Amino acid sequence: MNKKTLSGKYELKREIGRGGMGVIHEALHGTLNRTVAIKVLHAQYTGDPAFLKRFQREARAMARLDHPNIIRVFDVGEDDGLHYIVMEYFFGKDLKEIILERGIIPQQETLAIALQITRALSYAHAHGIIHRDIKPGNIMVNKAGLVKIADFGIAAATDEASVTLTGHVIGTPKYMSVEQARGENLDSRSDLYSLGMVVYEMLTGRTSFSGISEMAILGKLVYEKNEYDLTFQAHILPSIQNLVSTLLKKDKDERVSDTTTLLNLLNKASSELKTKISESETIEEILVPELPLSGPAKRTERKPAEDAEDSFETVMFNKTPPEISHLPPPSSDIYRETSEQRPSEGSEQLKAKQSKIPFTEKPPPSFNWTRVILVIAGLALLFAGFGYYLSVMDGAFQAPPAPSSLDQIKRIQKSIRAMQTKLTQSHKEADANNAPRWAKDLYGEAFDLENRGEKQLDKADEFIKTEQFSEAKTRLENTLRLFSASHEGFVNAKDLAQKSIIQSEKLKAEKEKQLKARARTEGLKRERLKAEAEAERRKQEALARAEQEKLKQVQIKAETQRKKEETQARLEAEKQAEAERQQLAQEEAKAKEKAKAKKEEEARSSAAMDTKYLGNHLAELKAAYEKKDLAQLEALTQLSEKRAQFLKQIFDHYKRIQVAITDLAVFGNEAKAIISIKELTALDGNRVFPSSSWKDAQLSFKKAEGQWGKGRW
Repeated sequence: MNKKTLSGKYELKREIGRGGMGVIHEALHGTLNRTVAIKVLHAQYTGDPAFLKRFQREARAMARLDHPNIIRVFDVGEDDGLHYIVMEYFFGKDLKEIILERGIIPQQETLAIALQITRALSYAHAHGIIHRDIKPGNIMVNKAGLVKIADFGIAAATDEASVTLTGHVIGTPKYMSVEQARGENLDSRSDLYSLGMVVYEMLTGRTSFSGISEMAILGKLVYEKNEYDLTFQAHILPSIQNLVSTLLKKDKDERVSDTTTLLNLLNKASSELKTKISESETIEEILVPELPLSGPAKRTERKPAEDAEDSFETVMFNKTPPEISHLPPPSSDIYRETSEQRPSEGSEQLKAKQSKIPFTEKPPPSFNWTRVILVIAGLALLFAGFGYYLSVMDGAFQAPPAPSSLDQIKRIQKSIRAMQTKLTQSHKEADANNAPRWAKDLYGEAFDLENRGEKQLDKADEFIKTEQFSEAKTRLENTLRLFSASHEGFVNAKDLAQKSIIQSEKLKAEKEKQLKARARTEGLKRERLKAEAEAERRKQEALARAEQEKLKQVQIKAETQRKKEETQARLEAEKQAEAERQQLAQEEAKAKEKAKAKKEEEARSSAAMDTKYLGNHLAELKAAYEKKDLAQLEALTQLSEKRAQFLKQIFDHYKRIQVAITDLAVFGNEAKAIISIKELTALDGNRVFPSSSWKDAQLSFKKAEGQWGKGRW
């Protein structure tokens, strides 16, 4: 393509990707000074009304989606016969390349990626859109671990008629559901099947169809009825294996029914996985899980040959942070009690995190209101003087407002471009210091402000096009204020991240020091045990030789005695003695067996009584919890001050609480059980699912002098 600009505002920089439907270009929006990605339809398709309709449908479907885990669409247009879509420029790699580089993705990273994909699909399905082509090549991951789904280009909006011809299959066979391969009507479960195949590939490095042609895959999907023979490494959690197997059921009625159910199962598996972390892992592995990309992120450019299996191209775009959780614990104190994966923060860091950047449209705390008042006063005087000037002109003319407004707008735009340069630098510095990982809250707030600023900038551009300069000026001023606050937020996030990294390194060094000391101690212990074992072996050998010599002497003596006493009386006496010895041995054996059986029976009876007692006790505790009876809970368990505060906040903030008690286990005079908050009903009646970081608690009991004491949290 020879054109350098599209529609007079998009300056094409370079080609960065090519797929079955179009070519991807990096471009610059001249007015907004923003880097974007533009997908241009292949020239051979522009004369085909069916393809143009499909292209327009892609734009409509994607424009409806605004979610942190979905590539955003900004614009759609046509210039001199070239049809194009303008999209967000995401700075990262596709999952296909990550799997090729690493082979197998660890369970924890796999679950983190799957959770973000599921959130995106949940949002799309709620808007009546099915992706139809979920695969590693359409899943983008950046350095911070943020996941975005690309190419909703073949999504079929369920609220509009499909433009796909009957019997024509769209998608990628390796990841295609059975019903999709057969050309049947699809629902959200088809996307969940494809996600299941992606998760299986992350865990194993392959799909169920490795080494098979696409036509052969379609044949197997259409005609074979047997379920897949899935194989996992031994360390993969059974719950994860079962979840993948359920997602890949050929009968869609046997799969996970919807994204809400899948999110719950993924969160449950993630919580289970955290409990399996070994104490031998390094402090880095314990405090901060490995992110999907290691080292500096780099932009990936596809060559045409690399998309042979793709039905649509994948676009690489610019940087964005990880999704901010919207389900924190009720209070920061309880969060610190239950969280084990964030580095500790000093009071100054906490103050910075709580006060630096707001989430509202109001200016941040550092905003200088005195300066604003002076500026407003100056503007008022300026407008008053200008009005007086117009009045004394005796109606000779009325000056048009546009030039003055445009001058003001240009000055603000110049300030915005300067602030964008600073914001880009502070954003990069925050990313370079891994702020999404170490200063998640500050980074998320700054990123939110940046996004809101971009939206204000988009609206300003629309007002400029329609010559609504006053509205455009207001939007540009909002943009400048939001970008300034975002820049300050990224600077604070970078500073906090640097401090957290230093603290983490100290903790890591201390942990490694402890591990080395433990290794030295264990090495000395092993050497000592080895020496003791060798000494014991020599001792036993000496005893065996002595025993053999003794036995030999006894045999000689017995032989001599036998020759001396060969009378029948002695033989009978020896026979009688042997019979008595055998009888005595049998009686002793029976007595021991009887005592053992009695002891086992007593143990079984005691365990059954203990289990029954504890079961009744836990049932009372569950009833008190669900009735929000704090006094009864204090009577049944030993509550710490923090635990009592946590329960009071839960009881105050939620109308209904549903809990479950599981995993009761009795070990002699000790017992343990898990109490889990399964579901909460907010005061407004909405159902809320608790965060996995604080929904579960362990109760322990001890038995003293035959009586079970109160449960301890």
